[in-house]
Amino acid sequence: VGYFSAKHITRILPQTSSARKINMLNIIFTIAISVFAVASFFTAPWLLVFSFAILCLAEVVRWPMYSDMFNKLSKSFNRATTLSLTNIIKSGFDIPLALAAAWLVGFNPSYVFVFVAVLSVFVIVFSPTQELV
Repeated sequence: VGYFSAKHITRILPQTSSARKINMLNIIFTIAISVFAVASFFTAPWLLVFSFAILCLAEVVRWPMYSDMFNKLSKSFNRATTLSLTNIIKSGFDIPLALAAAWLVGFNPSYVFVFVAVLSVFVIVFSPTQELV
């Protein structure tokens, strides 16, 4: 399903720009992680599985579009280097986030999912993907 959706997203949403598609997938991701976070506090295994499947699908569909958009925006002629450098920056942000998640696990493992949901809302509100110029 992820492969089909990623390959045919332009047929599914033909009149929508890549930035808008990415923003819509970010909203879907945020809703799914919020449902996952709430379900992790209760005994709802089917809801956990369903929301996790939606999380995986949103990420599989979003990443190729984001990568393509970032390549178009970069001024470099070596796209592999550009993506590698952005992954290094992302990895730098991952360190404090992983430490915060590890600290939250000490209180309750479900708090990590709440933390991710809050981060997702933060990204949607303060850093939406912009249209290509």
